Order: sequence, then structure tokens, then C-alpha cells
Amino acid sequence: MKQYLRQFSTEKGFTLIELLVVFAIIGILTGVGMASYASFANGQSVQSASADMVNTLSTAKSRALSHVKPPECAGRTLSGYEVVLTIPGPEYALQVVCGGNTYRIKAQDLPSGVTFGTGSATRVFFNVSSGSSTPASLIITGYGKNKTITVSTTGNIGTN
Repeated sequence: MKQYLRQFSTEKGFTLIELLVVFAIIGILTGVGMASYASFANGQSVQSASADMVNTLSTAKSRALSHVKPPECAGRTLSGYEVVLTIPGPEYALQVVCGGNTYRIKAQDLPSGVTFGTGSATRVFFNVSSGSSTPASLIITGYGKNKTITVSTTGNIGTN
């Protein structure tokens, strides 16, 4: 019997308590990591929406400056391009204005949980003849984060 007990006491390994402590620590670290990742991903949604909006504004400005005339404007005078926002809401659209009529070129939605904030302009227009625009401030908000996009009268687009 003594020989049997001596055999178990000399074997190496981990006790049940040690294994439970290790698994508890792994569980806590995993929980903290997942929460941090979720916060990061939400912040990236706002950042991505801001970048997409700046891209759409830049497209409108570029088309206005280069006098790109889509097929909808055939036989009509091109006035300019505009970006129209739904406030509060997630929708925005790139439109062309020609001959007094407005035609939608592309409509987009912001990511889920991200909207245009109150105080945002509802329309930004880029004029073909002068390249100027209506000054505007657009606020993109979601998940406790805000991004502001500004458009100057000269058509410069900036973010903060």
C-alpha cells in the first residue's frame, strides 16, 4: 500500500485548482478582448461612413468641375451636381441637376447604427460654371462617436 501511495505522490502534473485558475484567467482575458474589439469595430463604422461620404462629395465636385454630363441630361444644360441627405436618417444620394430637373445617380445608406446628426446640411451643391459649392457642415454620428465633414464655398472638403 505504501508503495502505491508513493507512486502517486511522485507523479508530476497540475491539480484541479490550478487548471481552474488558468481557465478562469483565459475566460476573463477573452471577455475583455471581445469588448474592446466590439468598441473598435463600432468606431470604425463611423470612420468608414465618413470616408464614404467624403468620397461621394468628391465625386460630385469632380464631375461638376469636369462637366461630366450623364445621359439623363441629353439636350439640357448641366447646372451641377448635388449630394442630398436624409436628416435624421442614414440615406444620402448623388444627383445631377440639369435643365431645372434633378436626376438621382446613386443612393446609399450609412452603416447600421450610424446616422446624420441634427444640424447637418440637407444638401450640398457643386456648381458647374464656377466650381463653387454651398458651404455645409455634415455630422455623422453613431455609437457615441461623431465625425464632422465641412465643405467650403470654394468646394474644399475636410473632416474633423
